[in-house]
Amino acid sequence: MQAINRQIEDKIINADGRYLTDDEIQPFLKYISTYKIRLQTYYQLSQKSDEIVLKALRKLNAGYPSVVQKYGKKCQFDMTAVLRYAALSMLRDDEAFFQEKLLFWHCTMVRNHNQEAIAAYQQLKGVINEAMAPNQASLITPYLDLVITSL
Repeated sequence: MQAINRQIEDKIINADGRYLTDDEIQPFLKYISTYKIRLQTYYQLSQKSDEIVLKALRKLNAGYPSVVQKYGKKCQFDMTAVLRYAALSMLRDDEAFFQEKLLFWHCTMVRNHNQEAIAAYQQLKGVINEAMAPNQASLITPYLDLVITSL
């Protein structure tokens, strides 16, 4: 696993013994300028993820009680994994990491339950918007949008 995001790593590799141009420095500046809020968001998600997932499942239960009854534990596990990878990807500011490490596998696994999975991740997104500050939620919800769109 890379220690930094893909875009920054590519800039370093492509520099190949020369100084970076002003344009090549921009991803570093963006990453540095948003790091504090990313770190705060990451810590908040790590502390509240179980609560957020359970609240989303309770809301999902209102529309899909038989799905939650039958697949509740699996859905809880999957949603928790998605949040963990989304949090790590958000901290890294690396959407490609999220797609490679989780998204393709996850969408294949839940393909038979598309509508229910979409509803579940919409509920999860809603709970995150309720539970977190807007500037924090806006960092993590794009990853959930990727999941929803991919389903």
